[in-house]
Amino acid sequence: MWLDIKYALRQLLQAPKFSALTLLVLIGGLFVSLYSFSFLNSVLYKDLPLPEGDTILHISSQSQEDADLDPMPAWETANLIESQTSFAQIGRYVSTFGHILFEQTSKRLSLEKVDSNFFEFAKVQPLMGRTLQAEDYQVGAEPVVVLSYVIWQSTFNGQQDIVGQIINLNNQLTTVIGVMPEGFAFPVAGRAWQPLSLQYRQPQMSNDEWLSAYGRLNKGTSVEQAETEFSSLLKGFYAQKQQALGRDYEPRTVAITSFPSAQVNGAGGIVFTFINGVALCILLLACINVGNLLLARALEKNKETAIRAALGAPTKRLISQLMWEGSILTILGSVLAVLLAGAALSYTEIVLQSHMADNLAFWWHWGMDTDTLFAALVFALVTLFFACFLPAYKAATQDVNATLRDGTRGAQGKKAGRLSKVLLTAQIFLISTLMLIGGLSAFLSQTIINMDMGVDFKNSLDVNLTLDEKRYTSAEQKLTYYQLLKAELEQQDSISDVSLSVYLGKKPVYPAGQIIERDQDKPQVDVIELIGNTQSYGPYLLEGRHLDEQDHRNAMRTTVISDSMAKRYWPNASPLGEQIDVELKSGKETHTIVGVVTNRMNASSLFASLDKEDEIYTSALQGEVVPLRVTLKHFGDSQQAQTDFYHVFYRLDPASDPGYFRSKEDDFGMLHKMAKTAFFITFGCAFFALFLALTGIYGLSAGTVFQRYNEIGVRRAVGATDRAIVSLLVKQGSKLLVLGSGLALLLFVLIAYLFHNFTEQLVPAYIYPILACVVTVLVASAVLLAIYFPTRNAVVLEPSQVLRYE
Repeated sequence: MWLDIKYALRQLLQAPKFSALTLLVLIGGLFVSLYSFSFLNSVLYKDLPLPEGDTILHISSQSQEDADLDPMPAWETANLIESQTSFAQIGRYVSTFGHILFEQTSKRLSLEKVDSNFFEFAKVQPLMGRTLQAEDYQVGAEPVVVLSYVIWQSTFNGQQDIVGQIINLNNQLTTVIGVMPEGFAFPVAGRAWQPLSLQYRQPQMSNDEWLSAYGRLNKGTSVEQAETEFSSLLKGFYAQKQQALGRDYEPRTVAITSFPSAQVNGAGGIVFTFINGVALCILLLACINVGNLLLARALEKNKETAIRAALGAPTKRLISQLMWEGSILTILGSVLAVLLAGAALSYTEIVLQSHMADNLAFWWHWGMDTDTLFAALVFALVTLFFACFLPAYKAATQDVNATLRDGTRGAQGKKAGRLSKVLLTAQIFLISTLMLIGGLSAFLSQTIINMDMGVDFKNSLDVNLTLDEKRYTSAEQKLTYYQLLKAELEQQDSISDVSLSVYLGKKPVYPAGQIIERDQDKPQVDVIELIGNTQSYGPYLLEGRHLDEQDHRNAMRTTVISDSMAKRYWPNASPLGEQIDVELKSGKETHTIVGVVTNRMNASSLFASLDKEDEIYTSALQGEVVPLRVTLKHFGDSQQAQTDFYHVFYRLDPASDPGYFRSKEDDFGMLHKMAKTAFFITFGCAFFALFLALTGIYGLSAGTVFQRYNEIGVRRAVGATDRAIVSLLVKQGSKLLVLGSGLALLLFVLIAYLFHNFTEQLVPAYIYPILACVVTVLVASAVLLAIYFPTRNAVVLEPSQVLRYE
């Protein structure tokens, strides 16, 4: 065996270009498979890093209309806990956001309101102080909080005397009673924990609050049994509630999953299977291509192998000798792929934890682990089988008599010839399809990068508000609060403009006086209610005026419409003073148009052009009073603007809990970064797949031409020109090129149709034939070159050399 290894090493060193090319293909295929497997495995399937973390389950509800995992209704959940028999431990929690206020700044954090058994369930002891206890849940108990290690270090600089300190949390003086150890953030990304409010622990039947739940099953109870029990109980509680309150409730079922599965809305299996399926296809393609290259080299030794077999060498011995070149390359490629994947995973961990730590689930950590190493071993064995064993087996089990009778170069058998043609056609089809899909994806990514939103989100922040219905019982009270909040915020030095808005959805809107009998024929228009205007961030005024304080409840109903709507209904005249009918929950209202603004990205579609659909803006002072979103335009200091907002908010309403700020600039910046990443990944994968396919095509072509050396020699001996021979072989390859490319183009027609409809005609129709032509020319050129070069190498030899070439 050692002699075989030394011989294989010597052969590889004598062909450095072949060795480097084969090694690069192997590393690429193994790296893609390893990285995608490890990344998704860490996200979707790793047990929670807690004691008995593999037994922790998440409890959700599902509607009958879709499979989304939703929170649980509070009153029903309280009764489920009392009645169920499936779980040994069960508890509730509500994920919200808190704000630690200082004199000059504030700190937003993920705040978990948890049940009394939460820390006992997690089985983790505090690093300092204590966790929540029964007395913390009593009515009138002093507000307390348990901090995470991250908040203790980043916000309080790791103060050793933090336990017992009083902090301002959500404008409430709160005592810090403990600090959890590093890495603890259960249930998902918790940064602080407080007792669950009484309204969630002892909810009234009329309570419409929602929460999440966790649990551990009793031994011997399956998830399916628990889901059946919970769904049956939930159905009964809904019926009881409906009878008592006289209201219809949407029937729901209960879904019990792992926390990682719940984090991706239960779609983890589909995502894992699809992405890893693509990665394994790339690995398989790499294996086939490496196998073709090794097979071509093995065919060069046909005569030698046949002589060994004729002298009595067993097949196993011949296979072993022929496998060593591929085995050495596979082992080396696997080691390098593992090192490369480990480095990429570590880099991923650094980047994501640096930029998105507060939004990542606490079990999401990436790096080389046992599962990845085991996967590397499996992938290496798969590669050994497809890339090494199969070519060696094919070469070792040749027809010895035919090889020795015909010399090293007999014509391909029918079976081998058909196999070569099928492999070549399949590779052309696959690479053409991947290039076409990659081109579409790249075009879409580039479109998103350059997309015009119709608004300017620079230096703007959004925060959602929900007023307590028990304290704000009338529309007048709510409107007074909103207007006072807006006025107070506009007095802050860090804030330049404030507006409040809410998207009411698509409503029937049409010129007043039109009679449209069928509801499905009524134009659907996006309706946005406003307090203030949008001039500071868009859409911008084109004609007339913005809505203001004069558009109050007792005044004539007014509206501002988008430029697209103005041109749609009044193309040659000004729409100012015209009237439209708007159908809202309260009934049909007639609004007078007082202004026209620029178009903006439609709320119901990411891909539609700005003028495809229409928007109208109505005054919230005249319409439905619903929870509003506050948009702040600041002078560049985002943190100071947030701090000023919280101080104003808590001064006006100390008992309410505001939402958390989102920076649209950051959100769309992240979207652009993701689009750019997708752009480069798409191009990278497409061209890597092209590289893989070309190496395989070259290997197949080289092997086929090599087996036809005798035929080529005979043709030249009888007077065939080099050009005629090259033309013959290239034409034969061209037939397969036409077949493979044709099948890919037929599939592309279907893909383009679906893509065009999905993106709402975002991609111009002429792009599809252009892309098809470009990809076809590119693939055809590359394939024909891969066929031409081995053919050209054969015809440069003299006929006498070819005929006796051993």
